[in-house]
Amino acid sequence: TAGKDYLIAADNDGRLQITDRRGRTRIQVSAQFRKSANSGVYENATNSKGIFLMASAEGKLAYVDATGKTSESDFGNFGTDPFFQYLDFDKDGTPDFIFGGKDRIVVFNRMKKMIGEINMKNADFGKPFISGSADRLAYLAVRDKKSGKVIVMNGKGKLITTGKLTSEADPVLIPTGKNNQHILVSISAGQPVITPVE
Repeated sequence: TAGKDYLIAADNDGRLQITDRRGRTRIQVSAQFRKSANSGVYENATNSKGIFLMASAEGKLAYVDATGKTSESDFGNFGTDPFFQYLDFDKDGTPDFIFGGKDRIVVFNRMKKMIGEINMKNADFGKPFISGSADRLAYLAVRDKKSGKVIVMNGKGKLITTGKLTSEADPVLIPTGKNNQHILVSISAGQPVITPVE
């Protein structure tokens, strides 16, 4: 980015190292900052608050600028080490913020407006699986680890009915290439279960 290479690594405590390709420090990030264990690190395409963005261990959206300074933005309470992903979920041409933690998963646009939400009281969600292409509607699938219930949401924030579908493992979505149809793969009695999703 900006004509420079950046290698980013986080240790088990979430402390960041940002180096060049030879391992020399490119950006010195404060030793007090911690990245969420369940967040990726992304190049910021939303604003000028920093070069990179991610979720902090405390559940905030965190920016890191070229000097190593961090700043944060609050999207609500998602507990410690929330899931975070940054991609164009609603296919409007700009990346969105996807937070997951505690018993909810929420997708926000760049203006912090909610696109969609999965909320299940006392749930313990696994890792959400997101599928989509550059020009096709995205889908998000997640499983409650307590009940096994599978929930699917499309890029417009609409929840897709999966009935009583449960899974013994986190589900995955596979695009078929036909009319934006996806195949949801779940596990029951140790065997894969194939469910079409539109």
